[in-house]
Amino acid sequence: MELARQKLPIFLFKNQLLQTIRDNIVTIVVGEPGSGKTTQLPQYLHEVGYTASGKVMVTQPRRVAAMSVAKRVAEEMGVNLGAEVGYSIRFDTRVSDSTAIVYATDGILLQQFTHDPTLMAYCAIMVDEAHERSLNTDVLLAFLKDLALFRNGSLRLVIASATLNAQMFSDFFGGAPIFRIPNRCHPVRVFHTKFGVSNYVECSANTAVQLHLSRPLPGDVLIFLPGQQEILACCERVRELLEETGGAAAQASVLLVPFYSALSQDEQRTVFCKTPKNRRKIVVATNVAETSITIEGVLYVIDSGLVKQSFYDAKSGMEWLKVVSCSRASCVQRAGRAGRTQAGFCLRLFPKKTFDEELEASNPAEITCSNLTGLVLRLKHLGIDDVLNFDYVEAPPTLLLENALNNLFALQLIDAAGALTAAGATAALLPCSAQNAAAVLASCEYNCTNEVCMIVALLELEAGVLLSQPVHPALLRENLGDFMLQLAIFRGYIAAHESPQWCADHGIDERGMLRARNIHLQLTALLPTLGLPVRSSESVVDVLKSLLRGYFCNLAKSNGNRSYTLVQNREVIAQLHPASALLCRRRGKDATQSFFRVQALPKLVMFKELVFTKKQFLRGLMPVDPEWVREVAPEYFE
Repeated sequence: MELARQKLPIFLFKNQLLQTIRDNIVTIVVGEPGSGKTTQLPQYLHEVGYTASGKVMVTQPRRVAAMSVAKRVAEEMGVNLGAEVGYSIRFDTRVSDSTAIVYATDGILLQQFTHDPTLMAYCAIMVDEAHERSLNTDVLLAFLKDLALFRNGSLRLVIASATLNAQMFSDFFGGAPIFRIPNRCHPVRVFHTKFGVSNYVECSANTAVQLHLSRPLPGDVLIFLPGQQEILACCERVRELLEETGGAAAQASVLLVPFYSALSQDEQRTVFCKTPKNRRKIVVATNVAETSITIEGVLYVIDSGLVKQSFYDAKSGMEWLKVVSCSRASCVQRAGRAGRTQAGFCLRLFPKKTFDEELEASNPAEITCSNLTGLVLRLKHLGIDDVLNFDYVEAPPTLLLENALNNLFALQLIDAAGALTAAGATAALLPCSAQNAAAVLASCEYNCTNEVCMIVALLELEAGVLLSQPVHPALLRENLGDFMLQLAIFRGYIAAHESPQWCADHGIDERGMLRARNIHLQLTALLPTLGLPVRSSESVVDVLKSLLRGYFCNLAKSNGNRSYTLVQNREVIAQLHPASALLCRRRGKDATQSFFRVQALPKLVMFKELVFTKKQFLRGLMPVDPEWVREVAPEYFE
C-alpha cells in the first residue's frame, strides 16, 4: 500500500506542497484525476502534525465520493473507517472523537456553518473538485474566504481543482498561489463514431458486449449514461445480449454493476471491489464516476456524451430536467477513467466534429443557471441580507436572484422588505426545498403534517422509487395523481413494516424508501422542537391544499386536447407525462384488478417539474380545484 502511494504523481512534490500550504493561508492545488491530491494531501497534513489542533475536513460535491474516498484513505492508513478517518453525509456519519480526517459533502459543511460559523473544530479545510462549480461549493468558497480572515492564520484552506478555473479561484482569494501537480496518467486512445447515435442505450450495450466477446481479459468496461433509468435499461439489455450470444456461461463471465448516486453504500462496494479472475466487470454509471473516485481495472470507456441537468428559466420561473450534451472538459475527464493504471481506450458515441465544434468547453457554474430560491433562503438565514451584492465566486445573473426573492415572498418566507418572516426562519431549518418547506408548514395549519411529510420525503429523493410501469393497481387512488400515489406508497411501506418483499412485489425501490423513511423521521422529529405539531388526517383535500401552498406557481390549465398551458407562462404548452398516475385509475373496487386510462382530465393541474425529452411533459401531477388556489394563495389567484 505504501509503495502504491509513492507511485502517485503528488508524492514527488510532497515537501514543496506542504511548504506552500505552511506559508499561505489559502492554496490552490491543481491536479488531474489520478494525481493523488484527494487521498494523499489530507494524510500529509495529518502526518506533519496539523491535526494536533483540529480535524482536516475534505469536502466533495457527491456523497458517493465522500464515502468511497474515506474508505480508501482508511485502508491506506491501516485504520478502521470511523476511527482516525471518517465521513459525514446526510443520514450516515462515521466520525468519532479520535477522527483526524473527515470526508464530507459540501452541503454538510455548509450546514455546520449554521451551528458554528467559526468552524473551530477544523485546522484545515480542503474543498475538492472545486472546478465542478456546484451550487454548494461556490457558496462554501464565499463563506470560507471570510472565515480565513476571521481565523487569523489558525485555519489553512486548500482549493483543489482541475486546470480549469484555477486562475479564477486564485483571483477570488486575493492572488492565492497555484500549486500544479504534473499529470502522469497513462495514454488513452480515443475513437468517435462516424455519425451520431440515436439509441445510445442500445449502442452502449451492444458495444460493451462486443468488447467483452472480442477482447482478452483482464480489462473492465465503464459506460457513461445520463440517468438511472437509462442505466437500468442498459444493464437489462446487456444481460439479454449475453444470453443471446453465449447463454448462461456468457452471463456468468460478466460482473454487471450499475452505479449512480442513489445506491446504498453496500451496493456501491461492488464498483470498487477487485474484479474476480476470469471475469470482466461492466460498470454502467452516471457522471458520478467522472471525478474523485478511481475504479481499478477499467481499460475501456464508452461515453454517450450525455448528462442529465436541471435548468431554470428566469423569465418564466420554470425549472426543468433535460438530457443534454456534456462539455469537452467532462468528456476528457471520462476518457481519463481508462488511463488510471494502464493505457486505455475510449469510444465516444458521437462524431469528432461534434466534440471539436459543438460541445461547450466546460459546464456552466450551477449558480448561473439554477433556481436559487433555496440558496437565497439559506443566505438570509445565515445573516446575509443583501444577496444581490454578496461576494460570490461568480455572481449569478441578477434576474435569478430577483426571481428567488419573488418566490420566497410568494411563499410568505420573506416580507416585502426582504427580511425573513417567522415562517421563513422555520423553513430555513427544515431539511428540504423551500417549496416543500412551505407545504410542510401549511400542513401544520391543516393538521395533516404526518401525511405531507411522507409525500415530501419522497419528493426530496434524487430519483423516484417506482421501478416499474404500470403502477401496481393496489397503489392507485382513483384519479388523485402522483402526489397522492407517493402517500399510498409510503403508507403501504409502513403498513408492511418496511418489508423488502413488499417493495419487490409492488415495483418499489427499497433503497429509495429507506432514504425517504429517514427524511420523514428527521422532519417529524424536528418539527416539535420548533414548536410545530405533527398530526395525522384522513382528509385528502387538506393534504392537497397543503401541497398546493408550496407549488401554486406550478399550475397548468387544460387546452381541451390533452395538452396544458402553464398559468405562469402561457408560451409554454406541455403534455401530461404518460407515466403519471393521474392518467390511470382502478377498474372496480378490487385493488388487485387492472386499471384503465382516464378519459376526463382535470381542467387545472399542479405539477412538480417540466421534463424535456422529444416533447415537453409535466411530471408529478395533482388535480386542483380553482377554489383551493383562491384559499391558499389569494393574491396569486387574483
